[in-house]
Amino acid sequence: MVWHRIAFARERNLKISETTITEQLIFDFQYEATRRPFAIEIFRAKSEQTNGNDLELFVETSNGYILYPCQAKIIGKRDKYHHLRYKSGANYQIDLLLKYAQKHSGVAGYLFYNYVKDEGTHRNLQTFPGQNESDYGISWCPAELIKERYFPSVLSKKTTIRSKLPHFNDLHPHDAVPFPEMVCSVLNAALDSLSGMQKMAEPLPNHIRFYTSDEIDKMGDWDALPKRASIGFIHPRNDLLGKVTRPIAHNSNSFQPAYRIVISQSPAPKGLFIIE
Repeated sequence: MVWHRIAFARERNLKISETTITEQLIFDFQYEATRRPFAIEIFRAKSEQTNGNDLELFVETSNGYILYPCQAKIIGKRDKYHHLRYKSGANYQIDLLLKYAQKHSGVAGYLFYNYVKDEGTHRNLQTFPGQNESDYGISWCPAELIKERYFPSVLSKKTTIRSKLPHFNDLHPHDAVPFPEMVCSVLNAALDSLSGMQKMAEPLPNHIRFYTSDEIDKMGDWDALPKRASIGFIHPRNDLLGKVTRPIAHNSNSFQPAYRIVISQSPAPKGLFIIE
């Protein structure tokens, strides 16, 4: 859907942004959760000082949940990611992303929102069995790879090596994989040796942590968007929400995800609780 939505906007010279697509993605997940058993929960940060292009993803494995902090970037009209080197204050956004992932023992990545008109690119993507070009509407790529290849390396105060901005074909289909493929690979991986995840992050950080659902609940300050058990009934009282978790201070020099997506192995039974 993202591939076709970007195509629609670009062909008609309409505006479309990372935030627009991210919000649509959140809505789609939540909408599907109201219609059928869906092992995905959506949370929104309480802080107003968040970045609508930033989100964090928890994916459940047999050993627990792995954290994937993600930053979204939409492809430009020349099939390059022109805003990849955007700065937040004096810092590159990618450095804030990597710092956040290291602090919380996760795997940093980029969600690329894509559409490419070139038919040659389409044929190249279709060489992979069972895939169409539109499967790459949202792709995932390790942030470490992006940092190493496409950010300037400062050798001295006077000498800088400037890397080119990545083109869609520089990353796809080998380094950046369709987002659903990445998630399913983690869900289905045999994680005793973590070998099943090498395609999504190589080298895989040795500091990776497996979270329990209780630990996720205590991490940060979030509002759950309406769950299946609460839709059609009552909404949580705002004055009680702040007693559930401890807030995290946000500032312009940190990675500030606006949304949290928790993907589990199977739908969990939900109830409606008030914590006093």
